[in-house]
Amino acid sequence: MPPAGAKLSLRLLDRRGRVWSQADHEIARHAFPAFDSYDLLVEPVVPPGTYTLSLEVYHPANQTGNKVAGRRLLGQIDV
Repeated sequence: MPPAGAKLSLRLLDRRGRVWSQADHEIARHAFPAFDSYDLLVEPVVPPGTYTLSLEVYHPANQTGNKVAGRRLLGQIDV
């Protein structure tokens, strides 16, 4: 279980690793590890293509990189 105050970050990455969309959410501790659903807004400026959806758990108070858990690649999606 992540520490209290940890957040979840969903990111939409292109093939070069550029972040096109990001949404950070507080983790619903009552739901961990089966997370609640979270939204990730994809703006109209995002060019069509195949992107990778990633997930990262971090703690905002941690000044040494913030990571609680490493980045996980969830899969690819077409925009």
